Amino acid sequence: MIQNFFDLEIKTNGLRLYEFTNEVISWIKLNKFENGLLNISIQHTSASLIMQENADLDVQTDLLNYF
Repeated sequence: MIQNFFDLEIKTNGLRLYEFTNEVISWIKLNKFENGLLNISIQHTSASLIMQENADLDVQTDLLNYF
C-alpha cells in the first residue's frame, strides 16, 4: 500500500466555515489517485472539521447559527 501525505494550511479570520474542497481535489488529481482512502484530520484544539454535501447553502447558515 502506498501512503501520501499533504499539509494544507488555511488562514482563518474568525468563526465561519472555510471551503477547501478544490485544494483537496487538486492534490488528488496531481497524484493521479484512482481509488483509495482519504483521511482528513485537523491539528488545532479550537477548530472543528465538518463535511457535508453542500447541496443547499441553507445548511451552512444553519450550522453557523447553531454554533
